[in-house]
Amino acid sequence: MLYGRNLAVIIGAQNSGTTSLFSYLAQHPKICPCSVKEPAFFAGPASDIDNFERGLEWYRRLWSWRPNHLWGVEASPFYTMYDNAAKAASRMCALRPEWRFKLIYLLRNPVDRIESEYRHGIPGGWIPRRYAAGNALEIFPPSLLTSRYALHLREYRKRFSDNDVKLVLTEKLEGDPAGTVAEVLTFLELDASSPIDISRQHNVSTQEYALWIQALANETPIGRLLPLYRTLPNWSKRLIKTLPSQRIRLTPGQRDIAWRQLTEDVNFLQDEFGIDVKGWRHDSVFNV
Repeated sequence: MLYGRNLAVIIGAQNSGTTSLFSYLAQHPKICPCSVKEPAFFAGPASDIDNFERGLEWYRRLWSWRPNHLWGVEASPFYTMYDNAAKAASRMCALRPEWRFKLIYLLRNPVDRIESEYRHGIPGGWIPRRYAAGNALEIFPPSLLTSRYALHLREYRKRFSDNDVKLVLTEKLEGDPAGTVAEVLTFLELDASSPIDISRQHNVSTQEYALWIQALANETPIGRLLPLYRTLPNWSKRLIKTLPSQRIRLTPGQRDIAWRQLTEDVNFLQDEFGIDVKGWRHDSVFNV
């Protein structure tokens, strides 16, 4: 093992359980978690910041390695967002053999993933609100691109062997978190019997109270209100979370539009990479 240079990287997908999986794996005694869950080092630029330009030593300092650690873990969905996959995969590959990578790609029903991204992105202001309108006939193109899993996966499979890439269905992680985490630990050649607290999912509730706060502010971008929210006492935060809030949902027509545009990619996942997509089944488009 290459001490300090063995990395388990959760490469995505966005809004697919990466925070939960990162939090579960970080509990293992042989795993050193990154101090920044999403450094997006290999993607760049991300959010107008190209962390890759900060250099490899900056990236290495994000971990506090101990002698018992065999793997570091980070989770950066930017590695499979938009058109970042080829760049990120190439940058990782360039560090071998001095560094060793094991890649984990969480795959969620791609249309459900888009809907989840809308719930974060529209209140956050980075997805135009018109895409959530009931009569919208177009899916936000960057969201659609992020859901093209086979397209991104090909870039990693060009550079990494099958033994270095683990594909995990988000629905399986949700339904059997203990069993799924054990599979990932086995993939990392670690003891899967170590106790892991999988009692809760992570990063799944903020959309509810964020949308509610935004409604109070007459569509003011949520980013302007979050600093105020963080100053509230805990009791008031708990109260806000119990209040009713709107949920952004794709209409049946919008879901059908998304599925039709993702048909080829989803079928490639099944045919080329052996992913069982029956749980995502949409009769009008799937070959299965």
